Amino acid sequence: MICRIALSIFLVTLASAALAASEVRLPLDFNPVSIDPQKLSESHEFLVAEDLFEGLTTISASGVVVPGTAEKWQTSADGLTWTFHLRSDAKWSNGLPVTASDFVRSFRREVNPATASPSAAALEPIINAKEIASGAERDPVLMGVRAIGDHKLEIRLNEPTPWLPLLLTHFAAMPTPQRTIDEFGDQWTRPEHIITNGAYRLGAWTIGNEITLVRNPYYHDAASVQVETIRYIVSKAGSPDAFARFQAAELDVARVTGKDIHIAEQQHLGNLVVQRELATTFLSVHFARGEMADERIRRALSMTVDRERLIEDAAQSYGLPAYSLVSPVMRGYVPQSATWARQPPIARLAAARRLLAEARVGRSQPLKVQLTFIANERNRAQMTAIAQMWQSALGVDTDLVGLSGKEFLQRVAAHDFELAAIGWDPDFADPWSYLADYRSDSGAANFGEYADPMFDQLLNQSKRAVKSSAQRMRFLEAAERRLVDNEAVIPLRFGVIDFIVNVHLKGWEASPLARHPARYFRIEDAR
Repeated sequence: MICRIALSIFLVTLASAALAASEVRLPLDFNPVSIDPQKLSESHEFLVAEDLFEGLTTISASGVVVPGTAEKWQTSADGLTWTFHLRSDAKWSNGLPVTASDFVRSFRREVNPATASPSAAALEPIINAKEIASGAERDPVLMGVRAIGDHKLEIRLNEPTPWLPLLLTHFAAMPTPQRTIDEFGDQWTRPEHIITNGAYRLGAWTIGNEITLVRNPYYHDAASVQVETIRYIVSKAGSPDAFARFQAAELDVARVTGKDIHIAEQQHLGNLVVQRELATTFLSVHFARGEMADERIRRALSMTVDRERLIEDAAQSYGLPAYSLVSPVMRGYVPQSATWARQPPIARLAAARRLLAEARVGRSQPLKVQLTFIANERNRAQMTAIAQMWQSALGVDTDLVGLSGKEFLQRVAAHDFELAAIGWDPDFADPWSYLADYRSDSGAANFGEYADPMFDQLLNQSKRAVKSSAQRMRFLEAAERRLVDNEAVIPLRFGVIDFIVNVHLKGWEASPLARHPARYFRIEDAR
């Protein structure tokens, strides 16, 4: 079985692709529809935006929250008011100062219904953000943000949100230059118009081909930005094209899969970086649909999915077997795995059969379940494998329902499924991002309509633990324990991605958030 169990970097000593002394070339999955922080919806767009813009907080090379445009912050005793102190040397790429009012205007723009931001919900912890975004409140001035002079920003929250610094690294919280937007409208992000406040500014954008970023001399930490030019080249990660471009010295980073990994290792093409991510793939269970209401049936199904074989035979990518919802990459948190996961396979199978028999006493027909998923070759292979496992172990018949992405999302949001295959990549590195959707009052976000008063109570207690991060994590662990013990989800695997990186490129580190800010890059020993 090919499975990366731990993060590792294999340093090779032979030649790699040539690396220009002041330029790094990175793959971009698709051409961005937008690089406007308030209009982004895809991860590849965020990669570019993160080099161009900087929020109040940002992340380190390894994905830890660090000060960004704000140099420090404090919170009130009740956790409801946060005050951020902006750097006095924070500037836009035209040399004008970045002020607290810029953030106020940007936050209001984010939740303004006219902006139609796909990520407006990210700011919902802020007072009246949700109401303004929905149109229930029409006065943006009532949003809980205000400037106190040029360099102090106050944010008022609906309830304690200890993970706010993490949340503020999200693109929804990045500042945008309102005067430039007013002047050029939707064209403000064109290279000849755009103003940014990040480590880089936009140099050129050839639609469908390449985006070139150049170092921003007005960035507050410009002295530490060592690479002059970043070229994002449209070349889908993991595709043969990306690997071929790396081999041809046209890219300095490429995602590799399958046989390409062996080729990269055998030919000593570069450093192989194995990146364990926060993403989790799982089956969401609808609690009110048919026999899924019986916990014994949910547990029997989960117990008879062979995660290791699924990853090896059907997933066609590296991964770690998952028995919890929250990824083990999460810092300061102990994921809560199913207690039965420690049983030997034979004992697990016997227990699953016993549970199913107890749950279906008096029923002669085999159990039939419906499994919904986004229809593509890889997903179908995985779902077919799971169906075969259930048939072999339990005699369960599975109706596989493959849908387009749009149809799938509509079906899941309407709670119209029995079991649904979900790939979850949290917005920020906090257990809350995994667990909050299972609150009984989460509406459409609670796909399976899970309802447990004790789970809700534990999440509420975690929000009140504003003075102790450790205590907050223990409440969240207890909440996940409830979720896992109730078999609310059937975890399948955690994300692991392999990259080949030019041996001369340093500062490109494995990050659980899959974010690699270019301001940390440096070039060593390039010839």
